[in-house]
Amino acid sequence: MGYFFDEGWLNKEILMLSVDGWGREKFNSAFIIRGESVAVIEPGHRVSAEIILQGLKRFGVPFKSVKYIFVTHRHLDHLAGGPLLLKNLPNSVLAAHKYSIETLKNPSKMNEAAKKIFGKYAGLIEEVNDENRLVALSEGDTVKFGGGLEIEALATPGHTSGHLSFYERKNRFVFTGDAAGILCSPNPVILPTAFHPSFKYLNYVSSIKKILKYKPEIVGFAHYGAVEGSDALKTLEVSLKTIEDWVKTAKKCLGGEIHKKLVEKIRKRYSFYLEGFPLPVKNFFYEMFAAGLEDAIKRY
Repeated sequence: MGYFFDEGWLNKEILMLSVDGWGREKFNSAFIIRGESVAVIEPGHRVSAEIILQGLKRFGVPFKSVKYIFVTHRHLDHLAGGPLLLKNLPNSVLAAHKYSIETLKNPSKMNEAAKKIFGKYAGLIEEVNDENRLVALSEGDTVKFGGGLEIEALATPGHTSGHLSFYERKNRFVFTGDAAGILCSPNPVILPTAFHPSFKYLNYVSSIKKILKYKPEIVGFAHYGAVEGSDALKTLEVSLKTIEDWVKTAKKCLGGEIHKKLVEKIRKRYSFYLEGFPLPVKNFFYEMFAAGLEDAIKRY
């Protein structure tokens, strides 16, 4: 039981890989589910794809055995590695929400916005032209891949409208993507993913409560790591409490320069956990978290 921040097999069927993103090492996690065939959950940033491929080799997972690449949502640090994995994993298809599929078919709008915001850290998305290798998933869709393993798609909006989480029933493993926040180390802390303009507070809270109802025994976070045993539910409960506390804090900042106040509060509370990021990326995070909270208190 406990927290896992180092890559390796969590059990005989679930492998966690350490993946780089946003100019920082070990910011993303990719999970490999191995049955008769293999699933990769979350291809990550563009730079993540090669690291995942190296990880598959290192842990003895044949490329030809990978049949599915699951993506939670269309943000660059979750989707952009997908096209490169498709090129190198010849028997695979990429499965995601229809919004992510649409972005892969025509990524130009997302790429232009990313270049303006992130510059050299953007990691642009390549267009996927072969529609036969793209599978749109909706709430409740289930994919089986042998050995009693199957993954159910859970609609978990809030961070984005088209966000999916993935529940593997046999191991009671749920991959939350960004639906339940960022798992920060070395002292486990949850940083909510309240990114403006896609963040919707009530949906975010409902999605965490939905995941809790599955009573998972292992919870995987896209950023970064996994939690097992009794700590799995506790961490999701902390995630829920944290976002509720954030909104309460935002309400206390009402009046005057609310955005500036929120940015400063977030900076003071979480700067330690974001130390490894390049300054432009870190400052962007602060700004987007604050803008998401502002929107939440105006709506609710």
